[in-house]
Amino acid sequence: MIQRATAIPILAACCGITSANIYLLQPIAVLAAHHFHVAGSSAGFLASAMQITYAIGIAVFVPLVDLVRARSLLLPLIGVSTACLAAMAIAAATGSWPVFVVGGCVLGLFCPIPQIIIPAAVGIFDDAGSKLIGLLQSGLLAGILFSRFYSGLVASALSVAAVFAISCVLTAISGALAMVALPSKRIPGGSRAALIPGVALLAGLPRFLQRPATLFTCLSGLLVGVSFGMFWNSLTFFSTSWYGLTSSQIGLFGIVAGASGAMSPIAGHLADRFGLGRVQIVVCCLIVVGWIPLLWGERSLVIAVLATIFIDVGVWSNQVLNQSAIFADTAIPRGLSNTLYFTLRFLGISAGSAIGSTLFIDHHWPVVVVGAVILTLLGLVIFLWAARRGAAENDDSPRTEAVQTSGG
Repeated sequence: MIQRATAIPILAACCGITSANIYLLQPIAVLAAHHFHVAGSSAGFLASAMQITYAIGIAVFVPLVDLVRARSLLLPLIGVSTACLAAMAIAAATGSWPVFVVGGCVLGLFCPIPQIIIPAAVGIFDDAGSKLIGLLQSGLLAGILFSRFYSGLVASALSVAAVFAISCVLTAISGALAMVALPSKRIPGGSRAALIPGVALLAGLPRFLQRPATLFTCLSGLLVGVSFGMFWNSLTFFSTSWYGLTSSQIGLFGIVAGASGAMSPIAGHLADRFGLGRVQIVVCCLIVVGWIPLLWGERSLVIAVLATIFIDVGVWSNQVLNQSAIFADTAIPRGLSNTLYFTLRFLGISAGSAIGSTLFIDHHWPVVVVGAVILTLLGLVIFLWAARRGAAENDDSPRTEAVQTSGG
């Protein structure tokens, strides 16, 4: 087994590389549409579809991390992801749009690799504590945010096919190293039926009805996810239409987002000092402040840059606070609550992606801005209610360690 000091950076790199895969198309959607001679809305819908299948993949595969060895899960996920990226590269080189679409959708389904690695690593290196989670989450965040810069730069400098070919090689290498870095260890327990993909989550759903605070926190995350998806998928279209930016220039927004998103861990420290609810109010207000000036975004590129900073700081801080809230409920296994949270979150992001780009293309941009603001504020209200309800639930029941598996 690789030593922990070496294993953790390897796992963080794998989280970053594999999390980037479902976002590769977003900044080059317009370029890809021209390359394949399809409508821009078609490329936008594919970017959304990849996120939908990603959410499905989280629901299907992630609960199994409590029941089987992480290596057993990673092998098929990494293998299929690598094959899909190769197929998309070949499809781009040959101009086959149907193959590209199928490859993208299947890639999303088999791409929740970071959501397997993070809980598995926490269970294996259990003495590393929150520092380990922070390191792995930073790798995931860096991959998501900087994928836009990488994708736009490579597509402009080389080709659309090169984006997915390079990612194919990186995924294969980082995945192989990650499987070596993770020891062969399984958390005992769980029924055989729960090993069937999807059953583990379904079997655990009644728990959320008994603990509505956690359920509504997840729903709050879904609404803010819609707002986030509206922004990032629309960004490609309005950057091209309003400012005449190229794919590589649009990719620079990823660097802006990466720098601003890196500030999100501060939200956790502030929440420890001032409380989740107070910090969440500030965070959601940042998102709203980022959205409103976009009503006049066509006037200046500066507005879009500032919106990127405010929205990304707000959304990623919101995620830190949401996860802190759901993990505080020890009556539900963390693997199970994390699965529901990210499934709903990415369903929201994918829905927002489709809605935002479609409405922009149809010249209804003000509807997008107003809708995003309303959804963010509604998400805040639901979170505050859930936080109050959660405090009451924890007072009424003894706090127990969530050592049960998500299926049992």
